[in-house]
Amino acid sequence: MEGYDNGLPAQDFYSQAASVWVRHPKSCSLASSFSSERSAIHNNPSLILFFSWTSARPRPVSEYTTEYIEMFPSNPIMIIATTLTDLTFKSERSKQSALIPAVDYIISRHLDQDIHVHYFSEGGSHKAIQLAKAYLYTTGREMPLTSLCLDSTPGDYQYHRSAERSNKACHPIASSESSASSSPTSC
Repeated sequence: MEGYDNGLPAQDFYSQAASVWVRHPKSCSLASSFSSERSAIHNNPSLILFFSWTSARPRPVSEYTTEYIEMFPSNPIMIIATTLTDLTFKSERSKQSALIPAVDYIISRHLDQDIHVHYFSEGGSHKAIQLAKAYLYTTGREMPLTSLCLDSTPGDYQYHRSAERSNKACHPIASSESSASSSPTSC
């Protein structure tokens, strides 16, 4: 499959940009999109945004996207992945610029209403915030979310605060280890 890479399931997804993949729905009538009992009890989002955890592998990601495809067979799904490099070393401006193709896709296909967001862990939540900021910067308005699924997410919405806490927590360990040995140790 074209665009298969870190975290991408092989379910008719194609690469939209670096770390962004899209699945276009197959032609499907409105009646058949609500054929399953599960679809009938959920709203029908215009787009499902799926933000995977940092360095997610294809198999576990595909388990989630398979469920979404079964629930909403006529709805597009966008997977946005993140790597440790994205999360820790890139500037916010760089992260948001990399997501402009995703914003352009959403706007050009008129999918900018009734958006369902599902994100995982620190990496997914951070990337979702970056997309929301890129969307706001590009359109001048907030992203219209209808539903939000927070899965194994951190308790703090600001990555820098979490990173500072982690650094403080690791610093005493690193200091005691480095004083016990002649070589420096990092956390």
